[in-house]
Amino acid sequence: MNKAIKSIMDNFDFEKVYKVMTCLKWEWQDRKVTRSMIISHALTDLLAVEAQPSTTAYRSSGGFVASKENGHYSLSFQVEGWDEDLEEIEELEEQGK
Repeated sequence: MNKAIKSIMDNFDFEKVYKVMTCLKWEWQDRKVTRSMIISHALTDLLAVEAQPSTTAYRSSGGFVASKENGHYSLSFQVEGWDEDLEEIEELEEQGK
């Protein structure tokens, strides 16, 4: 484990994630999520990203998003997300859809 991952694991607010998951009755594989499961899952995602040979890697699972880009590592927990492709929207508008 590199120093960036260790720092993330030491500073990330896993308790906050646990509270959100508990409130939402979040389950993994039909099992209630525990604090230790959350920490283990996050570490697995970060280590999987670290193991990728490229300088940029991304992994998303179980609400966690782990990434690295040129030595910068990050971990987040997402409950909701949305994205749009501007070119696709404009193309559809031009077609009258």
